[in-house]
This record gives sequence, C-alpha cells and structure tokens, in this order.
Amino acid sequence: MTAMQLYDIQDISPCIQRVMAAPQLAHACPERLNDLKLCLYELLGNALLHTTGKVILTCRFEADSVRISVRQTGAWQGEAIDGCAHCLEAGLTDENGRGLYLVRCLSDEFQYLKGSQDMRIRIQLV
Repeated sequence: MTAMQLYDIQDISPCIQRVMAAPQLAHACPERLNDLKLCLYELLGNALLHTTGKVILTCRFEADSVRISVRQTGAWQGEAIDGCAHCLEAGLTDENGRGLYLVRCLSDEFQYLKGSQDMRIRIQLV
C-alpha cells in the first residue's frame, strides 16, 4: 500500500509518476494504466482545487486490481455546497462534474463517502 499527502496543485504530477512507477502495478492491471492515470489526475485535481484542507491519496495494489482512495478534509470551496454530491449525477454535457463522470465510467467500482469532517472517493480498476 502506498499513501501520500498532497499540499499543492504542483504535487499532482510527481505523485502520479510515483504511483505509475510502482512495480506492483505491472501485475495489478497492466492494460488499464491510461485509465488509472486519467482517474488520478481528475480525482487529485478536483480535491486540491475544491478543499481548504489536506488531500491524501492511498493506493492498494492487489493481484489483479488497484484500489485508489482520495480523501479530502476541510471546507469545500466552489459552487457545490454539498461537497460534490451533485457531480455524481453529471454527464459529459454538464458544465460541472465531467471529471467525476469520466472516473465513474472508467472505474470498475466507485464509492463516494461523505463524513462530517471529510469526503472520500474510492475506485477500483481491474
């Protein structure tokens, strides 16, 4: 398992490069690397742009899949007062929420969890 905390938008590319270079990834889902990379950019970019707190990425490599969790703490910034719940219903033609729509389409499993102090999105690619 790999866990990283991101502080700034400039942290995204090095973080994703580190995940993509993980030796376990070659066995987990080699044909899904481009999907994984796009999902990571969308999830981390949204989290860093829309929260005032910490963003924590956790990757769990399994025999035939990879599980990603992006957790953000702090106040939500932006139009979505509910912490992006409306984005979960978005489609490609919507102005907001297209990133999460793409992540949902590319993921084999997608979970949105909202607590009182944080929000987490978990995905799995097989």
